[in-house]
Amino acid sequence: MTSVKIEDIMGKIPFIYEVKENRYIIGNYVFAPCTSQFACNYFERYRMEIARIGRETLQQEIFQCCNNDYKDLIYLFRKVKAYANIDISNDDKGEARKKTKEFLVSLNEQERQNLLEQMEDFVAVFRLQNK
Repeated sequence: MTSVKIEDIMGKIPFIYEVKENRYIIGNYVFAPCTSQFACNYFERYRMEIARIGRETLQQEIFQCCNNDYKDLIYLFRKVKAYANIDISNDDKGEARKKTKEFLVSLNEQERQNLLEQMEDFVAVFRLQNK
């Protein structure tokens, strides 16, 4: 298990997260709804791949990059990350940071926990792709 805090999201590489049944691009100076259907489709496939593998397995960081079972996960992760970098808002850095803080404050405990789990998955897959 990684030691990720919810506030860390503001310093992370932009990525797509699902909260309140909506998808958002959140990251370093970015906060925007995800409007690309292609990006949302890749995100959904990415989440399904994590569910297939299992979060526990993913968090244990025990698998090998050369294993074909994880190549699909890495491929989908890279696609979602690429779309998140393309489909970003034109807000200035201060405005994006303000929106992110307001958004985080608006979350209830269950939504915060869900977002935190997605962030932990992001960190685990990011590490996996760099092995």
